[in-house]
Amino acid sequence: MTKEELNNNSDEYIVDVTKTLSILWTYRKTLIRLTALGGLSSIIIALNLQIIFTSTSVVIPNEQEQSSSLTQRFGGLASLAGIEPGSGLMTKDRIAIAKIGSLQFFKENLYDKIIVDLAAAQDWDPDTKELIYDPDIYDVENDILFEKPSFQQAYESFSSSLNVVENPITGLTSISIEHFSPTIAMEWATLVVNGVNNSMREEDKEEARLAIDFYQKELVNTSIKSVKDLFSELIEQEQQKFMLANVREEYVFKIIEPPVVPEKRTRPSRAKFCIIYTFIFGLISVIFVLIFDYFRKNRKEIF
Repeated sequence: MTKEELNNNSDEYIVDVTKTLSILWTYRKTLIRLTALGGLSSIIIALNLQIIFTSTSVVIPNEQEQSSSLTQRFGGLASLAGIEPGSGLMTKDRIAIAKIGSLQFFKENLYDKIIVDLAAAQDWDPDTKELIYDPDIYDVENDILFEKPSFQQAYESFSSSLNVVENPITGLTSISIEHFSPTIAMEWATLVVNGVNNSMREEDKEEARLAIDFYQKELVNTSIKSVKDLFSELIEQEQQKFMLANVREEYVFKIIEPPVVPEKRTRPSRAKFCIIYTFIFGLISVIFVLIFDYFRKNRKEIF
């Protein structure tokens, strides 16, 4: 492309920009009115957006029982017996985190406790600090839930409010609940943490009972002293595991920061919403004016 062609293109560009600015100036009052209308409507919409609060519990995994000494002492013998203590298993905290997001955990630990609030609550009264229920779904006076969602439906609804974030550097895990009621956000976050601790505790107690029964039977059936010693050690280990599950309240996760009733909303940011909404509305107004001016000047050719 020659220098002369570049200059011509540059001149055409300047002419187009000048022409566009001239059109916008002609319709400046219309643009101002439309943008002001957009700003006003953004305020009305922002004021009616549902406020969401977030309550977060910060936890850290409790120290796990180590079986390294048992493995060192009986490692070869245990392998021959088909028993490999502590080998290739996920840590309890990893299992617990995976469990939190599962349908089974929700069904066994949360569904019955939160189903009314999950299914029927439609708003929250900041003055009375009470939930407002849909009367077509829930009869507050008689405590009757007319429409009870399935486990799957309720789980999907709850999952959208649950957020679990792990920090691989510090080992801390944040378990958060978002809800339009700050009280419910705190209560549900508490239920999740307590629920996973209790669930893992009961599972480990049941596993310990089954293991003790199995090892005791094997202990009776063998006459080899070294194998007897192995099973005795294993029984003792499972008994310790069972006792620990009974006495440790914060079984898998130690609570560093318990969930509290949040005072500040998480979203929406009304000011940001109004700015973005008004900007977009103004941009659409500019496009509308340019299209309108084009059709007005070329309507004979078009039609």
